[in-house]
This record gives sequence, C-alpha cells and structure tokens, in this order.
Amino acid sequence: MMQRISDKLTNFLIEKNIVRNDDREIYIYGLLAMFSTVINFFLILFIGLVAGLLFETLIYLFGFALLRCYCGGYHAKTQLGCVLSFTAIYALSMAAYYFLPAEYNRLFSMISAGACLIFIFIFAPIEHKNRSFEGNEYKKFRLVSRIIALMYGFMIYSISIFFNQFIKVAIVLSLVMISVSFVLALALVLNERSEYND
Repeated sequence: MMQRISDKLTNFLIEKNIVRNDDREIYIYGLLAMFSTVINFFLILFIGLVAGLLFETLIYLFGFALLRCYCGGYHAKTQLGCVLSFTAIYALSMAAYYFLPAEYNRLFSMISAGACLIFIFIFAPIEHKNRSFEGNEYKKFRLVSRIIALMYGFMIYSISIFFNQFIKVAIVLSLVMISVSFVLALALVLNERSEYND
C-alpha cells in the first residue's frame, strides 16, 4: 500500500515537473522511508501512552532518531519489517526499563553507556546499500555520531553521579545507546554473512 502511494505521489511530482524522472527511484525510496518513520512514530507513541510511559517514550524516540540518523545500521527489507523490528526493539527497551530493579539503575546506566560509547566509536557509521555515503559524508557522519554518543554518555554519567533524581532519563538514554548499538551490530553480522555467501 505504501509502495503504491509512493509511486503515485512520485508520478504526480514528475508530471508537474517538480522532480525529474531520472530521480524517480530516489523519491520513491525517500517517500517510503518517510511514511515508515511516521507510522513508527505514532505507533510507538500510542504504545507508550497506553503503557503509561509517554515521557520515557518521547525521550526514547527523540534520542534514538538523532543517534540512529548518523550511526546507520540494520535496515529491514520491507516497510512492515521496519515497523515490526523497531516496535520490537522499543518494546524490549521499555520492558528492561520497567523491570530493572531500582538499586541497579545507576550501575546499569553507566556500564551500558560506557560499553556502547566504545562500540559506536569503533563501528559507526555503517552505510546502507540503498543509501551510500557521498563525498565526505562518511567523515561527517562519523564525527557527528561520536559527538552525539559522547553527549549522551556525558548526560548519563552526570545524572547518575550528581543528579540521581533524573535517573529515569539516564536509563532511557542508555537504552537508546544499547538499541542503536544493536542495530549496528546486526548490520555488521548480516553484512559479513552476505559477503561470505557471495
């Protein structure tokens, strides 16, 4: 359905001379990605609202989107796969948040942030075959992903050590870093498997 809508909308833009026919596939891919993002956002927001975790969900969505944008990583082959995989990652993160014993909040946040920071520094960004890096984008994305990860790490450590009353924010941000590290690791594993099979 989203594919049909993207096709029709792109055809309309071409007919109105808003975009060139040569760029057709790029616009279709971009529209599909946009629709998928919007569906993911509202689905996750609805789940967070129903679960009584709206504040945590908003932090998670914003934090994940910002870091993931520059880190790259695994992409599902279909839009449905994208929605389901992100929903599963979010659900596991919120389950970890909900069931984590309070006495481990600080330790969990600091250890996971430290480990993920190292992982992101080593492996990010990972490009997707449908969206290759152009020019100096790799260097730019590498720098920005490191800055964002450092910023999250600084916030997590500052909260955990000095501002324990905001520990919920630290936990959610550490879960964001775990989630992004997971999609990076998944991309690495699947890319290696694909190269081995080729």
